[in-house]
Amino acid sequence: MAIDLVIRNARLPNDGIATDIGIEFGRIAAIAPRIVCDAPVFDAGNRLVCSGLVETHIHLDKAGIVGRCAICTGTLSEAVSETAKAKAAFTEEDVYKRASAVVEKAILHGANRMRTFVEIDPRAGFRSFESIKRVKADFAWAIDIEICAFAQEGLTNEPETEVMLESALKSGRTYLADARIRTRSPLSTSAASSTLRLALTHRSIFIWTSISSRAALTCPQLSQRR
Repeated sequence: MAIDLVIRNARLPNDGIATDIGIEFGRIAAIAPRIVCDAPVFDAGNRLVCSGLVETHIHLDKAGIVGRCAICTGTLSEAVSETAKAKAAFTEEDVYKRASAVVEKAILHGANRMRTFVEIDPRAGFRSFESIKRVKADFAWAIDIEICAFAQEGLTNEPETEVMLESALKSGRTYLADARIRTRSPLSTSAASSTLRLALTHRSIFIWTSISSRAALTCPQLSQRR
């Protein structure tokens, strides 16, 4: 065993006793009260050492845009409306720069897994999606980023949206997040059916669902498979 680095005075979860951690080829090779070797040493100063943190829900494409939005009422509907205006002006480089800054901070604070939701619709186009794919590739050395494509303004409001989402899913390594269907109406049933069709067609996807049970009851397919 050839230790490349020793982290001394590290505190493990559920253990208040400081210990040493030996690193070999970027992986933990030994944990012991006192590791004797000639490798470089980092003193953890009795701080906690744990596995990487996981960011389960973030919107990298919309990070850092509050200065571009007019916030008056502070409601969800206002946020969706203001975001819709802002995203029409997004460029790939703009999204890449803002998203990269957030990912860098996440890495520095200990995150090594992240799930980001990315809007795809006729206004956003594929600009944000392509940018976040670049961010995912460029930071793959430090963090595993999962991309969930979704339609913030609804899956069935515009016919192009569903086609665009399907195209994103076909590109591979992309997951699907459904539209937020909360009311019992023909639109909700249609959106639920479309979401389910995409889910069944692209088998390796993750569905983040907020479809209400009332909406589900109006869609036989969804009711059977929930």
